[in-house]
Amino acid sequence: MRTFLLRLRKLLLVVLGLVLGAVALLAASILTEDPPKAGLCMAASREASVGGVWLGLYQDGTFAFGHFERDIHARGTYRFQGDTLLLSADPGTTISRQQPRCRFVLRGRRLVQLPAPNGEAYIGYVVVRRGARGACAGG
Repeated sequence: MRTFLLRLRKLLLVVLGLVLGAVALLAASILTEDPPKAGLCMAASREASVGGVWLGLYQDGTFAFGHFERDIHARGTYRFQGDTLLLSADPGTTISRQQPRCRFVLRGRRLVQLPAPNGEAYIGYVVVRRGARGACAGG
């Protein structure tokens, strides 16, 4: 009986350690998320469990690019040249396929990357927030 209680105690300590570790990792993940930035004038996203993309353009001429709005891996500046959106990443970061610069053209409700890497690469749909494209810098 005594050995059973000792094994049960060890098992409970291991389970408690795993639960506390998982809670600590979750808290660290939440605390390190990028907070949303004010002044968003246009956003484009393609939601997916794997390979999701989010691009936000801000009124001050900057952009944020990542897998989700709170998981940003590139920031930089943007400008419009006709119907083409030109992105330039901040030094030391890349946007897509390890490139520091990227071009998109607006076709209907899609932002299509130029040149298309494999077939037609696009960000699924465009959502305009807080005004039309004209509210974005250079729009």
